[in-house]
Amino acid sequence: MSDFLKDNNYLDFLLGESNVKFQFIFNNTNDLIQIFNDKMEIEYINENAHLRTLGYVNEDGVNILSDDKIHPKETKEAQQFLRDLIQKGEAEREGRLKHREGHWIWFNIRGKKILELRDSIQFLIISSEISKRKYAEQKLKESEEKYSFITENANDLIDIINIKLEIEYVNEEVHKKVLGYSKKDLIGNLLLNFVHPDDFLTAMKVLKGGFKKGETEGTIRFQHKNGTWIWLEIKGKAFLDNDGKQKALLISRDETKRKKAEDDLKATMEELKRSNEDLENFAYVASHDLQEPLRMVASFTQLLAKRYKDELDSEAHEYIDFAVDGAKRMQQLINDLLTYSQVRTHAKPFTQLDLNEILEKVLKDLKYSIEESNALFMYDSLPVIMGDKSQISQVFQNLISNGLKFNDKEYPLINISAESKKSHWLFSIRDNGIGIDSKYYDSIFKIFKRLHSRKDYPGTGIGLSICKRIIKRHGGEIWIESKLGKGSVFYFSIPKIKIK
Repeated sequence: MSDFLKDNNYLDFLLGESNVKFQFIFNNTNDLIQIFNDKMEIEYINENAHLRTLGYVNEDGVNILSDDKIHPKETKEAQQFLRDLIQKGEAEREGRLKHREGHWIWFNIRGKKILELRDSIQFLIISSEISKRKYAEQKLKESEEKYSFITENANDLIDIINIKLEIEYVNEEVHKKVLGYSKKDLIGNLLLNFVHPDDFLTAMKVLKGGFKKGETEGTIRFQHKNGTWIWLEIKGKAFLDNDGKQKALLISRDETKRKKAEDDLKATMEELKRSNEDLENFAYVASHDLQEPLRMVASFTQLLAKRYKDELDSEAHEYIDFAVDGAKRMQQLINDLLTYSQVRTHAKPFTQLDLNEILEKVLKDLKYSIEESNALFMYDSLPVIMGDKSQISQVFQNLISNGLKFNDKEYPLINISAESKKSHWLFSIRDNGIGIDSKYYDSIFKIFKRLHSRKDYPGTGIGLSICKRIIKRHGGEIWIESKLGKGSVFYFSIPKIKIK
């Protein structure tokens, strides 16, 4: 119907009362058509369209220029429309008209002065409903406002870049806060201009890869406006804009503090590793070098007692016995400390181990203790594992010796078993000994920790610490379950390593 506004001759033809075809179109279009005279009185409306769209018939007084049909907030726009129509001969506006039931409907309202038509001035106004478009525009506006609110109030930096890696959008406040830059500093610039030189290739790979793969992520240093460097963790997703051009949305988070903490932790761990290695080397060297002087002390003290046996009284002999006993205990402590440090300093590569052979050798070495205690043994067939032969033998020997030593039964019973799990072997060494209170479950694995006096149970208290260190080196865990007076079960796990 908008063509009616462009050609008066055409209008003159169409408005001819004899033109039946025009009347049919005129009455069946969905646009509202009204013709006014120079006094702004309605001369014609297409009643069917008004009834369908606004619910009015001609008799209802359906003048779309009247104040009661115009939305209160659009009075000024409506008045300006009328002035333009009269003074300029044409006008257009978008506005709401009132439905007969009281609600408002959006229209695009277009008007044109028709000069000297039937020897008088007339005005033609055509109104096309645009409610769906306005609703869509409103939803789009709300979406954009919501998007703008989210982006401007987010804690993360949000950027949109094009295929040339030029910045097209930033949420300014966050960029000011994190990097010190305003929108003016960034828009139109290459993102790579702000990247640390050492991270340039990484940034290229991350950004270009994002366009190629559709999404990307990486951690890169960007220069703050004050010259410092900020670590940003970037996640990006490629998309096509309304014009079909490739763009990428980047969401970046300040990871500077985390990276610094990681670097500090890494440095601390490396320093701790060096310190531990130095300490272990010192312990090994010191222990090794102490062996000879202690042997000399013990040997010469015993020689003194033997050579001057008749010249020394009983008290002197008692002192000599104390000295010899102390030297021997110190030798044992040093030997155990050497064994403890050698778990790492003298570790051997893992080889294939048949634990049945290992256990047979351990029981043979403990034959005297087993016979002396009347101990009985029960054990399953054990698996083949990958490990350090000497160290795994040490674990079995220490745990079995424990079961024999801390046992007050007439016939100590030791049960050894292995259970296959998905990723590891679970071993258990069960005894019927004196048991341990649950409050000591953790402390018994600490170096030199003793729960009983040396008089009742001799030893240095380092055996279980050695076991824990060995099992940990093999990637497993060791723990205990026990009941006082009933006995203990030592469990330890060894990961399954594929045997080549």
